[in-house]
Amino acid sequence: MLFHRAPGTGKTLAAKCLAGELKRPLGTAALDALHSKWHGESEKALRMAFNEAAEKKAIRLLDEADALLYDRGASIQSYQLAEINLLLKLLEAPKTPVVLCTNFLRVLDSAVHRRIHHLIEFPVPGFEERRAIWASRLYERHWREGIDVDALAALPLTGGLITNAIRQAVRGEAVYAKEFPIETRNLPRLAEKELP
Repeated sequence: MLFHRAPGTGKTLAAKCLAGELKRPLGTAALDALHSKWHGESEKALRMAFNEAAEKKAIRLLDEADALLYDRGASIQSYQLAEINLLLKLLEAPKTPVVLCTNFLRVLDSAVHRRIHHLIEFPVPGFEERRAIWASRLYERHWREGIDVDALAALPLTGGLITNAIRQAVRGEAVYAKEFPIETRNLPRLAEKELP
């Protein structure tokens, strides 16, 4: 599966939910753990990651897949070409279901698309979805009183950016306590700072 679109639209969360629904672990690996400056080490790390996922019957998540599977027609080094070729072969391994996530669909190598069974777009949420996300996050914090949820929902933010604004508000409240009234200007100001 290939999940794509803007950052913060829920691609990684959807992969976690998918693994939960299927009652399978989600195998994740940081990009820096898969890349090495030493010849052959990146390929070794990729094989190990896929073998581990197969052994654990896990779903392999490759977040920021564009950093691993970019267009081979671009000017790249031979070792990078070897990594991409190996990863394309590993994507065909029947033992390991894979979820790829990217914010940059156009930069993926064209060979990736032949190996994808499901291409799923995660659009930026509309007003009603944003309103529901804000309401949910504010309810968790008991911050509903005095906050104009509609004004917040009017800002074209993704779920991830809304979460960032809430996180900043939590920090502000923890550090400044009474000097940081969430319900007045601070939360809208923090939300506006998240605008792309």
